[in-house]
Amino acid sequence: MKNLRVEILNSIFSSSERNFIIFILLTTFTIKIIFAYIFIMYPDIPHDFYAYIGGGNILLEGKPLYQTPIIGNEKIFLYGPLLATLFAGWMKIFGTNYFLLKFPSIIFSSLTIIVFFYLSFRNK
Repeated sequence: MKNLRVEILNSIFSSSERNFIIFILLTTFTIKIIFAYIFIMYPDIPHDFYAYIGGGNILLEGKPLYQTPIIGNEKIFLYGPLLATLFAGWMKIFGTNYFLLKFPSIIFSSLTIIVFFYLSFRNK
C-alpha cells in the first residue's frame, strides 16, 4: 500500500516539485499558526468564526441546529452543517480553546495549496 502511494506521488509530482510543496506547506503552516494567535483574541473573534463555534456547541448540547439561538447571541445558526459538525467533533476531542479551534482551518487551507499547485502547473 505504501509503495502504491509513493508511485502515485512520483507520477504526479517531480522531486523538485515535491520539495517546493513541502517548503511552501511548512512555511504557510508556520505563518498561519503565528497569525492565528494574533487574530483570535476572545471575545473579538473575527468574521463568522463565532457562529461555527456556536453551531458546534449547539450540536454538542444535543439541541436542534437551526432552531436554537447561538450562545451569547440572539441570532439563529444560518450556516451549513458541515463546518459546525467538524467543530463539534474537534471541540469534543480538544476542548474549546480558541487557538486550537483554528487548527482545522489552518490544516485545510494549507492542504489547499497542493490542489492549487497541481491544478495550475499541470494544466499549462
